[in-house]
Amino acid sequence: MTKTPYEILGIDQNSTEDEIRNAYRILVKKYHPDKYVNNPLRDLAEEKMREINAAYEELISSYKKKQSYENSSGNNEALKKSRKLVFEGEYSKAEEILLNINFKNAEWNYLMGIVHFKKGLYDSSYTYLSRACSMDPSNDEYRNSLRNIFRNKMNYSYCYGYRRSDPNCDITDCIKEIFFRGCGCNFK
Repeated sequence: MTKTPYEILGIDQNSTEDEIRNAYRILVKKYHPDKYVNNPLRDLAEEKMREINAAYEELISSYKKKQSYENSSGNNEALKKSRKLVFEGEYSKAEEILLNINFKNAEWNYLMGIVHFKKGLYDSSYTYLSRACSMDPSNDEYRNSLRNIFRNKMNYSYCYGYRRSDPNCDITDCIKEIFFRGCGCNFK
């Protein structure tokens, strides 16, 4: 009968990563072939170590995959929540959520780019949106948002120059209109 990796390491299926590592260390100390240099049990110890190493590698890799899945699931929910907040105009709350996400994928960069744009941080907005586009080049939403901001670069200088001569012109409204013209977002 073949033993499971848990049986080989002498632990139960609900063991934590630390418990897996501790059980492995104890068995390595017990069965390491160097302890059996001039002993007829050396071959058995080497075979036991191969079995222990294989069990350990299997458990650690499956544990890490499980952790990665759990983290990505939590990140997906946080990204959904921050997207909702962005499009409700709650930029500070959205940014707070985004800053607590460890895995920064294309969606994260896109949302952070929008938040920075809304806060008037145009250089970092461009950086985040560009990164989102390079991470997911087939995403039309990301590409259109980036294009809408920076395709009309001449409009920025026009708005800026116009604003300087007319105190009633708000550059933020002008840039928002340029940015959101093609993405269907409400900027007011």
